[in-house]
Amino acid sequence: MLFALLVQPELVGAPDRELAAAAGRASPQTANYLRKRLVISGHVLASRSSHQWAPEGRRQATELWLAGFATTLFPNLSIGGFRASGHDVGQVEAMLESGLKDGDSWRWGGGAAAHRLTGYYRGDRTLLYLADPPPSPARQLRLVPDAEGDVWLARSPGPLAFSGPNRATVHPLLVYADLIGECHERARDAAAEVRR
Repeated sequence: MLFALLVQPELVGAPDRELAAAAGRASPQTANYLRKRLVISGHVLASRSSHQWAPEGRRQATELWLAGFATTLFPNLSIGGFRASGHDVGQVEAMLESGLKDGDSWRWGGGAAAHRLTGYYRGDRTLLYLADPPPSPARQLRLVPDAEGDVWLARSPGPLAFSGPNRATVHPLLVYADLIGECHERARDAAAEVRR
């Protein structure tokens, strides 16, 4: 839900039901609770009839979201690591694209998305976000489970994850979080490019 607020900042003043719908699979009570927590923490200012971001509130909320993404959200979204039969990144991506025919049900994340957004960095790991993962995505995509593999599959954190400037990638905020999570210098440099 915090991701939804950061992607569409105007939702901070929207009714609870609208915020919950934008976040996907959330209740209006959760929206109400989050907004109250953001007011208490000083990220959001409240009046009798509306809410708005405090100065620096969105930046601070982004930092809060990034910490929660790495420690809580991504581990819950992760389907797992896999190994692909192709050795070249281009071959692996082509194989994955042919296995996922419906272009509206998946998007690239991490370095694969960063490369498509900025052309700056690709990296060795391929991350795919799936809107509605099939029961056995590894079999459908001809992947072998491998915790140290070069392909990672994850569930989408909501409908707004597939919004953004590029129809092949998840939202840049999600790409940024993926790159920060890679914990190496080139990925952090790429994250700075995406954030810019």
